[in-house]
Amino acid sequence: MMANFTSTDNQACVYVLSPGVNRHEHLLFNTYYCFRVVCVHVLPCTSLVILNSALVGAIRTAQRRRHWLLHRQPNPEGGARLLRRDDDQPPAEEDAQRGHGQGRTGSGRRRRLPEGSSTTMMLVIVVGVFLLVETPLAVFLVVMIAENTFGATVLTPESRDLASLYLNLFMLLSYLVCFITHKAKINVRITRKLT
Repeated sequence: MMANFTSTDNQACVYVLSPGVNRHEHLLFNTYYCFRVVCVHVLPCTSLVILNSALVGAIRTAQRRRHWLLHRQPNPEGGARLLRRDDDQPPAEEDAQRGHGQGRTGSGRRRRLPEGSSTTMMLVIVVGVFLLVETPLAVFLVVMIAENTFGATVLTPESRDLASLYLNLFMLLSYLVCFITHKAKINVRITRKLT
C-alpha cells in the first residue's frame, strides 16, 4: 500500500506494509530470501556441476570407445586386432585402406572426432560463467539475510549499492558470453557441414 503525503513545500511517497505482513516482516522476508538462496542458487549450481561432470565423463568415455573402434581392424579368424602404423607406410595410404578420405563415411569420421572436445569445452565455459555469476550473488543474499535477521551492519549502503550494480553487470555480461559461446559452436557445426 502506498500513502501520499502532501504539504505546501514537498510531495513524497512512503511505502506502508499491510498489517499482516508488518507483524511478521522479518520472518516473511527471511523465508523468501532463504528459499531463493537455496532453490535458485545453491541447488541449481550444485546439480549443474554434478550433472555436467557426469556428462563430461560420458563424453570422454564415448571418445575413448570411438577411438578404439576406429583403430581396430577385423581379424580373419573372427576377432579384432588393432591397426599398427608401419614407419614405411605413409599415413595417406593407411587412411585410404581404412576408408578415410574416400566417400562420405570416412571423411565424416575424421571430422567428428574433435566435436566432442568442443562440446565439452562449451559446457565447461557455460558452467564456469554461470558459477562465476551465481556464487557471488548467493553470498550477497546471505549477507543481506544476516543483516536483516541480526540487525548487524556488514555492508555500508554505498558498498551494498555498488555490489548490486556490479552483480547485475556481471549477470548481463554472462548472458553475452553464453550467447557468443553457443553461437560459435553453431557456426563451427555449420562450417563443418558445408565443407
